[in-house]
Amino acid sequence: MSRFLVRAVLVLTALMMLRAEFVLHAANKGSMGGDFWAYFTGSWVVRSGSTLDLYKAASENVDASDVVIDSKVTPEGDSNYVQTAQAHSIPVGGLYIYPPTLADLMTPLTLLSPKAALRVWYALSFAALIGAGVLIARLIGIKSVSHALPVLAGLMIFPPVFDCLTWGQVPLILLFIIVAAIALLVEGKRQSSALLFALAAAIKLTPLVVLLPLLAWREWKAVQAVTFWGLAILFALLAINGTGWLNLYFLHETPTLGAVLDFQNRSLGTVFHLLSIESGKAWSVSLAGISGNQPQQALFLWLGRALSVAAIGVACWLTCISAKTVKATDKVETIAAFLLIVCCIAPVSWLHAYVLAAPALAICGKRIWQRALFNWETVLFVCFLGSVSIFRFDAVKLLTPILGIALALMELYRLKYDRNRAKPDLVLASSAA
Repeated sequence: MSRFLVRAVLVLTALMMLRAEFVLHAANKGSMGGDFWAYFTGSWVVRSGSTLDLYKAASENVDASDVVIDSKVTPEGDSNYVQTAQAHSIPVGGLYIYPPTLADLMTPLTLLSPKAALRVWYALSFAALIGAGVLIARLIGIKSVSHALPVLAGLMIFPPVFDCLTWGQVPLILLFIIVAAIALLVEGKRQSSALLFALAAAIKLTPLVVLLPLLAWREWKAVQAVTFWGLAILFALLAINGTGWLNLYFLHETPTLGAVLDFQNRSLGTVFHLLSIESGKAWSVSLAGISGNQPQQALFLWLGRALSVAAIGVACWLTCISAKTVKATDKVETIAAFLLIVCCIAPVSWLHAYVLAAPALAICGKRIWQRALFNWETVLFVCFLGSVSIFRFDAVKLLTPILGIALALMELYRLKYDRNRAKPDLVLASSAA
């Protein structure tokens, strides 16, 4: 009976996610490919040799992740970025917020019209989705193509994936690159894996988190390989785009990301940003109009950063073990858990950013379906999927990072517990031999 109930809950959760896709489709009908236009404009900008114009908002200390431009109504005298969008009839889009790697890689698309380029981008995104699904199935022990279909179906109805496709976002391609890198790492192809990890981190900084488990395992050769390829890509970027963008991106663009409170940003920082504002109001009222609520707000913001660092620290502590004793399956589960954590603590984590949580959720989902036990893992798994499938209540959105961190740390703790429990068996086996 318990097994039936657990699987019934999982089926109901899948139906809730499917319903969420219809809600997203209705809410974002006019937003198809919206973020792609920022990448496409950026590719035209770097093609013209004006990489610095990618980060125009950064030089003005504006949170570029929360800015939307309209190339049809913005005056001609505005920035070169907007003028480029106007010149090539590129529709409404936001500002470019990534390192110039993506814009450089997308330069061949500038040979096409905007509509044709969008079609190619969607074809690449769907191919990446299918490829990532097949690779995730293989990583969690599913070899048969027919048995991999539930994994692909789960990806298709995962709301962040649909949101990613709606907005023409890049995380699906990142997911494929990272999952391919994990598969190559497990197979012992260190250099190929390192190249893909470095490429993913060069497109968007958050995949850098994969270095942490490698360091915790003391996989020095793997760390050296990722560092080597990362530096090679950096030197290539400097050769193509010059050095001026480094200052703008790392000292101006990155610190402003997530500075504007937006409930669509499902990051741990948003939770504490909201608490800082609410505490500031209460602080002001309690002091009867006396100014001085800024220290109180700053306290909450720093508390959010401290907890983010603490979550990473606990994850690293749970992961620390010699590389020689780490099983291939443990490597996959550990890196997947770190990806889930970084989705929750990144300064900007819109719904589509949680695409990178797919490997961790696939691992949990398979285990819960097979064991069919009501435990904390099942509760956190279902609640997390529920939080990314509900859009009406802001409080539920803010639960997403908290539930995600809890689920990831529970998975890492389970791995550590299983390793410790296996040690006495290994000692007995060796002594018997």
